[in-house]
Amino acid sequence: MRKLPILLSALVLGSLAIASGLLSTASAQEPSRDRQPVFAPIESIEVVPSGSAPTGHALEIVAGLPGGCAEPGDTGFYRDGDTFHVWVLNTEPTDDETVCTKEYRTYEVTVDLGTGFVPGQQYTARVNGEPITFIAHGGIVPPQQEIAPAPIESVEISATLSIPPQYVAHIVAALPGSCAQPAGHDVWRDGTTIYIEVHNRVPAEQQICAPVYTTYPVDVNLGSDFVSGKAYTVNVNGTVETFTAY
Repeated sequence: MRKLPILLSALVLGSLAIASGLLSTASAQEPSRDRQPVFAPIESIEVVPSGSAPTGHALEIVAGLPGGCAEPGDTGFYRDGDTFHVWVLNTEPTDDETVCTKEYRTYEVTVDLGTGFVPGQQYTARVNGEPITFIAHGGIVPPQQEIAPAPIESVEISATLSIPPQYVAHIVAALPGSCAQPAGHDVWRDGTTIYIEVHNRVPAEQQICAPVYTTYPVDVNLGSDFVSGKAYTVNVNGTVETFTAY
C-alpha cells in the first residue's frame, strides 16, 4: 500500500488528452476571479439526431458536480476530421480553503455537433477525454463488433486538495490490434472496493487487423465518499490498486 500524491484539481483533470488549450480557451468566459474552470466528470454520453430533417447529430451528456461549491460552466467543441473534441466545464472556488458540502450532483447538457456528416460513416466524439463512436444516421455500435474487456497496463490513484478530497483513478488501457477501439467504462462500488470495467470495441467475427498494440488513458472520478484513514481497493478489469483515504 502506498501513499497518494496530492495534486491540484487542474493538474488531475488536465491529464485528459484534450486538455491542452481547451481550459484556457473556455476560461475566457470565467464568471469571476474567485472561481476557476475545471473539467466536469462525465457520467454518460448519448448520440441523438438533431435538426428538423434531422440532418445532424448532438450529444446528450450527463455531467457531475463533485461537492456543494461546484457549478456548471462552459461547454464547447472543435472538430478534427472524423473526431469531435468536446469539453464540459464546471467552476469551483479558487481558494483551496473554501469549505464545501459533501455531496455529488449531476446535470444534463446538450452539445449540437452540426450537420456535416456523411450517412453511414463512422465518427468519434471525446467528451473530456471519454470516447463514444457512432455511425452517422445509423446507430451507435458499428456492425459486426462487440464489447470486450480492455487489457490494463497500469492503475494509479490520486487525490485533490479540495475539501473533501476528490479521488481519481488514472488508468492506462490497451488496444490489442488495429481493429480495437475504446468503448468507455462502468463503475460501481461494494463497500470498500470500487470496481471499474474498461471496455474495448472489437470485431465480433474474425477479421484481418494489423498486429499493433497501443495504449490510451482513462481517468475515472471516484468521488469523495471515503473515510479518512481507511483502506480502499480499486479493481480495474482484475488489476488491483489500494489506497488509504486522507
